[in-house]
Amino acid sequence: MKYKIKRGKSLFLAYVLHEWYVSPEPTICIKKDSIPWYVYGTDGKSYGFATARELDGDILYLNSAAVVPEARGNGLQKRLIRCRTRYADVNHLTAITYTTPDNSASINNLVACGFKAYQPEYPWVGKQYCYWRRDK
Repeated sequence: MKYKIKRGKSLFLAYVLHEWYVSPEPTICIKKDSIPWYVYGTDGKSYGFATARELDGDILYLNSAAVVPEARGNGLQKRLIRCRTRYADVNHLTAITYTTPDNSASINNLVACGFKAYQPEYPWVGKQYCYWRRDK
């Protein structure tokens, strides 16, 4: 199957997919000012999402993403990262995000997309996480 990624207008689908595949509390990560992107298959179904938020200080925070299990292994997470970094580039923003230390798939995809590990002055999710940034 082929997949397309489109920038969305509504966050409703992101809330639903986040609740099903990430955690039961989507509003913790996905705020009303989040910008959504969705993965659609040629069958018309949704297979994933990603969101980002513009923050003060010329920052784009990649705040949530998920690909449904049956679509994993097709490079969709990396494509979702690239959609958001293109948005950051066009808008002259530094992209930031975080991962858990054991999430090697996400870490490898972030590194492949130009992210570098960094230690923020104030680790916003906790010191046990890995923080990543991709400068403008």
